Amino acid sequence: MIRVVVAAHGNLASSLVKSTAMILGSNPDVVAIDFDPEGDVHALYRSVQDATKDAAGVIFLVDLLGGSPYNAAVRWCSRHLDSDVVTGVNLPMVIDVSTLAQQETHVPRAVSAAKAAGVSSVASWRTGPASRHHTVTDDR
Repeated sequence: MIRVVVAAHGNLASSLVKSTAMILGSNPDVVAIDFDPEGDVHALYRSVQDATKDAAGVIFLVDLLGGSPYNAAVRWCSRHLDSDVVTGVNLPMVIDVSTLAQQETHVPRAVSAAKAAGVSSVASWRTGPASRHHTVTDDR
């Protein structure tokens, strides 16, 4: 099993993990780290250390390349071989990786799944293939 750590600015990480739990159910190996606007990077790194304690393999899903959550994750990964960081986190990515991580122990396969889910979930209703298959309905 792989630990999934979602780390992002503001409360994005917690929101993505909560939304994933709404869809899949709760999973203790999917963890959120929110980087508060007034937070400091040392506390952020301590949160990364706490979130990864006793984990065999870890995949970090972060919001921005080069941001503080990314830098903290890369710092941790540089000391732990069975780990990686994927940027551009979105809900489909968290859902797919959370599902895969329950059965998978190979971090590179989880990274490939994260990247594929992140890209394939971006579409335009007007110009993408989704426009031919989905109609708008009133949910009221």
